[in-house]
Amino acid sequence: MNFRLPVLIALLLLVFRVHGQDFYKQLAQKAELLTFDDVTYDPSYFSIDYPMGDVPSEKGVCTAM
Repeated sequence: MNFRLPVLIALLLLVFRVHGQDFYKQLAQKAELLTFDDVTYDPSYFSIDYPMGDVPSEKGVCTAM
């Protein structure tokens, strides 16, 4: 999983605590922005840095949580 998404969700939750109902509108807007990312699914293996390593933002990968 791209680490940007959990960070984005955490920031949006913080915004909700501060701005109340605006959270849902902002969440929808940020989710819509993610649909414009140019991402290609890549099933191949490659190594990432540890800790805090991440796949490149233009690569989509399958993960199980």
